[in-house]
Amino acid sequence: MTEEKKNAVTTNEETSVEFMPFGANDKIRLTASMVRQFIAVPTKSGALPTERDCIRFIMLCRGKRANPFEGDCFLIGYDSQNGPSFSLVCGLELFEKRACMEESYNGTESGIIVQTQENEIVERPGTLVLIGEKLVGGWAKVHRKDRAMPEYKSVDFATYDIGYSRWKKDPGGMIMKVARSQALRAAFPTALGGLYTQEEMQRVTEMGEDTARAPVSMPKRLSEATEAEPQPGAQPPAGQQADAAKKEPEPADADDGEQTISGIIETVNRKPGKSSKGEYVKCGICVTTATGDVWVNTFNTDLADAAEAAKGQKGDFIVKQGKYGMDLIDFGLPENEA
Repeated sequence: MTEEKKNAVTTNEETSVEFMPFGANDKIRLTASMVRQFIAVPTKSGALPTERDCIRFIMLCRGKRANPFEGDCFLIGYDSQNGPSFSLVCGLELFEKRACMEESYNGTESGIIVQTQENEIVERPGTLVLIGEKLVGGWAKVHRKDRAMPEYKSVDFATYDIGYSRWKKDPGGMIMKVARSQALRAAFPTALGGLYTQEEMQRVTEMGEDTARAPVSMPKRLSEATEAEPQPGAQPPAGQQADAAKKEPEPADADDGEQTISGIIETVNRKPGKSSKGEYVKCGICVTTATGDVWVNTFNTDLADAAEAAKGQKGDFIVKQGKYGMDLIDFGLPENEA
């Protein structure tokens, strides 16, 4: 085999990913060119996703075991102020199927929120809006057998309504789907974290709204007196603990993939585990941003404690894309709230 053919084979292996979709019996294969030609929906200006967009889509499909050929997920383009952008969106059916496979799942309730003629705000099961009432939002509760309280979400109709298509024909059903997807994602972050439904993202993808946020100042670091975040269960030798405490943290590399997200701190979950290095606690923090819920992960319990103490407040999170989602580098409150 010539060197040229070897390189061609290597390139093909690097851009081809095979995996078994959720609930399927056969593997599927995805490549960047397949995503671009057969799956991605171009922007209104006709732009197609870059190879990087396609690879991110493929890796998320593999991580969540979603089959784009069966409508589990879509890569939809839209024209923003910063140029063409692409969002991965899913069908609500994928959320429902994933939830039903969880042993702790114990059912979902959902409905709409209306303003009556007497100006009362009423949460109602189903999607019926009576004459003279105004639809103002949707709500959903997801019950888990291992939790005393259900996961509850309510969403504002004006935030998601695009004024046409299914939003005009069935506004109650559409806003209820948004509430259901957010409640399911919050109840099962491992299975659904990082996934968003068509109903949640339709305003962005069809109306071209730019989701880019204005730059925010870096929050004051809470971990300046400690070493960088330890690996699960890792402990320095006793003789080195004093020296480690004296070390100054290295400054964050602005080009190292770090970014800052801002949002309201909703939930802090902790999951203990064991590895070859010992016991650890993995913490997940749910942050509600302008475009939906985002989960960030950390093994640093000090950062998790600080976030839990600030639940309900707006926080700034320095994060970096990791193998299984967003990894938390540091956390703080904005200067005007600190």
